Amino acid sequence: MSRRPSDFVRGRAFEALVNSALGRFGDLPIPYDTPVVHAVGSDADRLLLIGTGAVRGLGVTSNDLGLGGQLARRLPPLTGRGVDLELASTSTLMIRQAAGLLDGYDISRFDAIIMFMGMRDAVSLTGPKDWRRDMRHLLNAASRVPQVFVVGIPDFTAYLDIPEYAKRAVRRRSGRLNAESSRLTSDVPGAQFIPFDPPHPDHFVRPGSIEVYEIFADALAPAIADGLDPVLHALRPADPLSEEARQDALDALGVVGSVSDPRVDRIAHMARELFGASGAAVTFLDHDRQWVKSSVSVSADDMPRVDAFCNTTIAKSRLFVVEDATRDARFAAHPWVIGDEHVAFYAGYPLEAPEGVRVGALCVVDTKPRRFSRAEASLLRDLALQVQAVLWSSARSRRTG
Repeated sequence: MSRRPSDFVRGRAFEALVNSALGRFGDLPIPYDTPVVHAVGSDADRLLLIGTGAVRGLGVTSNDLGLGGQLARRLPPLTGRGVDLELASTSTLMIRQAAGLLDGYDISRFDAIIMFMGMRDAVSLTGPKDWRRDMRHLLNAASRVPQVFVVGIPDFTAYLDIPEYAKRAVRRRSGRLNAESSRLTSDVPGAQFIPFDPPHPDHFVRPGSIEVYEIFADALAPAIADGLDPVLHALRPADPLSEEARQDALDALGVVGSVSDPRVDRIAHMARELFGASGAAVTFLDHDRQWVKSSVSVSADDMPRVDAFCNTTIAKSRLFVVEDATRDARFAAHPWVIGDEHVAFYAGYPLEAPEGVRVGALCVVDTKPRRFSRAEASLLRDLALQVQAVLWSSARSRRTG
């Protein structure tokens, strides 16, 4: 431990002051939903946000209302792309624990990691030497991701009713830790330090309120949007897909063999109508077969997995389009192309289990070749996310019911 004994004692005292200040607001809620948020748009950036209470969504009941949701919604207007954002957090996460938390994620799935760390460390007066060592471990753990953003520790003391001497000490420690982060990231390819100084409101704002998360997201989104580089993301190797993990995730959803769901059927019908397509389907890859959950004007029969368009769709986490299957060597002899379906066009978006594993697809097909615009790609993704939300909700209800 590099903290001086006096820092250790003062840090414990400051922790007690902060906990007491937060305790005056009663038991703050935390989100009850899956720590994943989405924002509309095509070619979605896949992001992982890691941090402490602010990332955990302390004070709100849904991640859509917390920092993750607020940030995700602010990025597409700035980047022109959608967002799939996962949250990795605990309410009291400190830098020494962060690399271990990251180890629990398949980070190869992400285009960028956003590290929103340090508030708890600043309060506890974590020493610069400890911070430097643990931040280096964290950056090393994230090295397989094309981009890493280390967000500076903001002055959050304005939201806390603690003595002024404690605020000054926490601000000074935040500055020293930020200086260490800035130096470390300058030597790491793909890493970027983002100074973070959100404005302080001229009125009282409760810690953990929606307004705090809005203020933080407003200040953070432009820097993240400016730094995200889709060229680097395109260089990311294809996500390794463990078939055993994929099948386990599908089995845990409990969807294969389930009865018809009017909500899924409605989305499939909506997809066909909105795209003016000849058919639409929601399919899942179960062992060596394709199982159809919902179909509109296409066959609902099982199909060998090797013959399924959707088997190609789930190979990546993005939209898959075949504009003219009759001229595509991969699919020209496909049963849907040469058979009664006469499929010439296919567009599919992968469906994921809560673990981020791709298990199926929402697809639309047409009997004529056609182009697929960015606006249409964004719409199909949005419909796929609606199907995904239904599946996750049904799985959660089965577990808790």
